[in-house]
Amino acid sequence: MKKASIFSREYERKIRRKRFAILFIILFFFLVLVYYIVNFSEFNNYVKNVYYSMITKENDENVDLNNKLNESVDLIGETKEQEHQENNNNESIDEVSLDYLKHEISLNNGEKINIFYEEGNQIEYIASQDELPKNYRFDISPSRSRILIEELNTQDTYMLDENLNLFKLDPEFFYSNSARTRFYKNDVVSSYENYSWYKNARFLNDNTIVYISNLPWFGKNEQYIWRTDIQDVNNITHFMTSVGGENIDFGELTEEGIKVNINNEMKLLTFSFVLN
Repeated sequence: MKKASIFSREYERKIRRKRFAILFIILFFFLVLVYYIVNFSEFNNYVKNVYYSMITKENDENVDLNNKLNESVDLIGETKEQEHQENNNNESIDEVSLDYLKHEISLNNGEKINIFYEEGNQIEYIASQDELPKNYRFDISPSRSRILIEELNTQDTYMLDENLNLFKLDPEFFYSNSARTRFYKNDVVSSYENYSWYKNARFLNDNTIVYISNLPWFGKNEQYIWRTDIQDVNNITHFMTSVGGENIDFGELTEEGIKVNINNEMKLLTFSFVLN
């Protein structure tokens, strides 16, 4: 039989068939390989899931056992605490107050105020309303490690920090860049009736205090919310916010910020000083 010439069409057909057969065999083995890899991965995941479920079940059993032991210990502790309370029902209030420490602070006006606190890992102030004169207002920081003391008549405001150091917060003067003049607190407050210089100070967080002031204006009813940065007690700074109104009063401190009553409309001042 005569062989096909390399220039004939029959030769070209044989070559194409041979290439197609080789490609088909390669594709077949590739698909088989992929199939086994996928199935092996699924089998491996199945083994892992079984193993982890066994471990989780064992941990849950240990947690249940620990919870039962803790409940037993709590019951024993509660019983002992109840017995202790029953034995001390006749103690006087003066004896109970010995659990707190007392720190006496001297203000610039010569007055002395007692602050009660409980000392543990940090100082936690327990300020007694009865111990503070009626002409003072106080506020405790969210972590209960700092306390504000405001003298209502003079608007002198102090902060007692976690190390029992006392700082006076209200600035002695206000510097006007436009007038290039210092306006001193005592002169302004005595010249303008009911002037708000540093009023109603409240903790926004442990490092920030907000207060109400008529600054930077004199002789106007407009009030503004200012903030005091106390993160660095050696560099206490004051900043004016854009929040203002004729009548401003602070409300409850929440997880989102502090509530503010502005012109008889309740708003929320966030920690980033956005008014909602």
